[in-house]
Amino acid sequence: MTTLLVACGAITVFFPFFWMVVTSLKTAPEIQRVPLQIFPDRWANLDNYREVFQRESFGRYLTNSSLISSVSALSSLVVSSLAGYGFAKFRFPGQDVFFFAIIGILMVPFQSVVVPLYLWVNQVGLLDTYLGILAPDLVSVFGVFLMRQAIEVIPNDYIDAARIDGCSEFRIFTRVILPMVKPAMATLLIIKTLQKWVVRAVVMSGLKG
Repeated sequence: MTTLLVACGAITVFFPFFWMVVTSLKTAPEIQRVPLQIFPDRWANLDNYREVFQRESFGRYLTNSSLISSVSALSSLVVSSLAGYGFAKFRFPGQDVFFFAIIGILMVPFQSVVVPLYLWVNQVGLLDTYLGILAPDLVSVFGVFLMRQAIEVIPNDYIDAARIDGCSEFRIFTRVILPMVKPAMATLLIIKTLQKWVVRAVVMSGLKG
């Protein structure tokens, strides 16, 4: 029974992707045909793909989206991991205040700060530039929160043992901490990549129109 439920769930999740692929290989009459035609008459039909790249600057659009999404996700991952390590394993003045501020920022909808972000990007002269699109999302408060929670549960014994062996704090971070939080890092990377790829408001905060 469990296997059947998992199989049904997998089919439900992957069918839209399957349908998207087979539809892209169909001609217009095949798409509009009644009754519905599931498979294309010719699987090697790549006319739709050729038309997209010839008539539109699709290659440039794809390059821009890939560049912006990857740089934003990687920068968020690096900054969030470092900040999360600091919040989880070090004590400093105002630590609790800063962390509660992060939690408070998480409760603010991004849509409510799009206009202020747009005005700020415009004032610093970054409108319609790659940096203007990337700057508002180079740091992720959600990422800091996620990485802090993931790192906090790591026993301090591992860190103390590394210090006794003569490891620097940066070496402890890269060789001890990061390998233990790979699942959290992968989760954050996927979330930030998809967010920058599909959330139009994030991108539009750095563009004129």
